Amino acid sequence: MNVNKKIPRRKFLKSIAALLLIPSIAVWIESIKTQLKISSKSKKIVLPSGLDDGITFYNNLIVEKTGEDIKIYSSTCTHLGCKINQEKNNKFVCPCHGSQFALNGEVIKGPATKNLTQFSYSKDKKTGKIIVYAG
Repeated sequence: MNVNKKIPRRKFLKSIAALLLIPSIAVWIESIKTQLKISSKSKKIVLPSGLDDGITFYNNLIVEKTGEDIKIYSSTCTHLGCKINQEKNNKFVCPCHGSQFALNGEVIKGPATKNLTQFSYSKDKKTGKIIVYAG
């Protein structure tokens, strides 16, 4: 009985490739599942029509309106997630650790290092309500 049977090189390489392919497919499937979970968490927030010009803190949003120009930011501080609920001297100020953000959402003073998230929106043509796409 011959125990030292040689496997052809091509067959050996195909076997190794197949063994490596299985975990790769599993990782790929998990990443798709994760992306689907993330996208399903995005939500729509409806703001009332007729918002006044200026800064409005609405739920977890900061709405800055000047005429027809509207900018919408998350009110969640990028440092540790505290809710920003005040504007002082043309800056958004986090009440927890004092991070400051310019009215365009950029960090002015830490400890936060990331800018506020800006959200896209659309206007309902019939009602005039603002529909925010928050992730």
